[in-house]
Amino acid sequence: MATPFAQVRNTPVSLVALVIIGVLFIAATTRAQDIRVAQEHSDTEPFELVISILEQSIARYGENSRLQWVDTTEMNQPRALRMLESCSADFDVYFSGYDTGREQRLLQVNFPLTMGLLGLRGFVTTADRAEALEADVQQAETWLIGSGRGWPDTRIMLENQFRVTQANYQNLWAMLEQGRFDVFQRGLQEAQLEIRQRSNELQLLNTVVMLYPLATVLYVNPCKPELKEQLEFILQSAYEIGLVQSIIYQNADAALAINRLADPSVRIIALKNTDMSDAFVTMIDAYWLPEIRQHLSH
Repeated sequence: MATPFAQVRNTPVSLVALVIIGVLFIAATTRAQDIRVAQEHSDTEPFELVISILEQSIARYGENSRLQWVDTTEMNQPRALRMLESCSADFDVYFSGYDTGREQRLLQVNFPLTMGLLGLRGFVTTADRAEALEADVQQAETWLIGSGRGWPDTRIMLENQFRVTQANYQNLWAMLEQGRFDVFQRGLQEAQLEIRQRSNELQLLNTVVMLYPLATVLYVNPCKPELKEQLEFILQSAYEIGLVQSIIYQNADAALAINRLADPSVRIIALKNTDMSDAFVTMIDAYWLPEIRQHLSH
């Protein structure tokens, strides 16, 4: 009786090769594929909404893909984006606020992760100044506002004639506590988390918000167009079944931020964003939360 080894040995070489190729193909297509996303901050709690949307969407529609976070906390954002653009980074995806320069240099996934919530902004100040500023919200255009160097928000406020002091993220919190400016402008949903983390001496103003067209989007390594298409499919599929909307509305901080738009006692300062492509305007019309879209100036 021929042994199994003898059977293989006597099998035509071409057939053996086909079997091996088939096994390798099956292994390759069933192996989990990592979607490597840059983790810019060591503290991820302020970004828990974005992270939850990504993780749940990929888990539902990513087939054999899985999310892998790559630590980039020691790398500033401009350098990380340059490395991504040159295809030399050890990550393939970066999430940040929408920017036309990034859209031109990188592959933009045309889906707003929090459906326009990033453009709903609040003002954080020190507790000893909050009452006076709350009484002065009609003069908010005269406030000196802290904002990040190179952030889209900073450009938007400057273009709309607001007074802005620029520094890096961590320094801005220290500068606020030292009274170097009046308010630190933050994403309204993010600000609530950030205040809880830092100090009882910080307070979010309740009677004024700023709103403009801005979104958190994914930027992909330009050498991987198939990954951009995959991520668009994943996120659009999650949106179509209502998964993204459900995650947003069930988040307590996001719900508070959205509800503030419906409060008649709140002043809504709607600003224009002059730096928008046709693709971005299409995203606004297709995906923005209706509570936000109705107040936009664009």
